[in-house]
Amino acid sequence: MVGRFFLGITEAALIPGVLMYIAMFYKRSEQAFRMALLQTFSSAAGAFGGLISGDIGHLDGTLNSQGWQWIFITESLPTMALAVAAWFLLTKSPESAPWLDQRETSITIYRIHNDTKIKVTREITKENVLAALKDSKGLRW
Repeated sequence: MVGRFFLGITEAALIPGVLMYIAMFYKRSEQAFRMALLQTFSSAAGAFGGLISGDIGHLDGTLNSQGWQWIFITESLPTMALAVAAWFLLTKSPESAPWLDQRETSITIYRIHNDTKIKVTREITKENVLAALKDSKGLRW
C-alpha cells in the first residue's frame, strides 16, 4: 500500500511536468502536436501494457518466481533506469540543458521569448495563488 501511495504521488506529477517541459522548449504552435503524441503514446502504453503483462504473468515458476514478481521486475527495472537517467538529463531551463550547444540554446531561448506575449515569472507568490483561486474560469473547470 505504501508503494502504491508513492507511485500515485510521482504519477500525479508526471503529465504536468512533461507539459511544462514541452512549453519550455517549443513554441505554442508546436506544442499541440507534442502534447498529442504524449497522450497517444500514454494510451498505447495502457493498451499494450495489459497484454504484455498478461503474457509475463504466465511465467509462474520460472527461476522460482511467481508471475506477479516477473511483472514487477520487467516493468520496474526499465522505469527505474529511466528515472535515474532523467535525474541527470532533465534541466530547469533551456539555458542549462547539457545536450544543447551554445547556438542551439540561443535559438531555443530566442524562439520561446519571441513566441510569448505575456510576462512569464517563475516565482509563485501568495497573491498569484489567491488570484488563481478567485478566477471564475478556473473554478468552472
